[in-house]
Amino acid sequence: MTGLLDRIGMTRLLEDARGRISTLESDLSVAEQRNRQQGARIAALEADLDDARGRAGSFEDAFAALRATVERLYYAAHWSPDRSVDAATLWTDVRDAAGLTPGETGKRLGEPRHTTSERYTIVSDDDGHDFVIPADKVDDWHEYMKSDYFDDTNERDYARYINGALTRLTFTDPVIGG
Repeated sequence: MTGLLDRIGMTRLLEDARGRISTLESDLSVAEQRNRQQGARIAALEADLDDARGRAGSFEDAFAALRATVERLYYAAHWSPDRSVDAATLWTDVRDAAGLTPGETGKRLGEPRHTTSERYTIVSDDDGHDFVIPADKVDDWHEYMKSDYFDDTNERDYARYINGALTRLTFTDPVIGG
């Protein structure tokens, strides 16, 4: 009987060992699957990191180009007659460095308020107040001054009041009598 008991004990031990081996193999399989998933995650993170490094490099390049363009713009703003500045090229470089789409300025800002070729003149009202008005509005100004509608509170929208002495005005390329 003792031999039978020994064999039964051994059988149980063997069954327990097989059960433990099965559990360990299952745990190992799960661990290997997790490792593969972690490996895939690590590979995806490494790819994302490489992509981010590439974008950072291109951002650094774009920032360096923008900085250089803004620096040129800054120094061009300190213009003097002895220095020539190609404004069109400079503003094109600024636009390109900032990544703005060519041809969008008119859509974004609307029509220009005035052209640089517009001429102005200085006129006075009957009280001695001086105004700057577009040169092509002089006849309208004089008609207005003669009209019954004239008073100090009803000035023309194109007239800019000079609050103080005429010496406060500055000019570029003035034309006298022309």
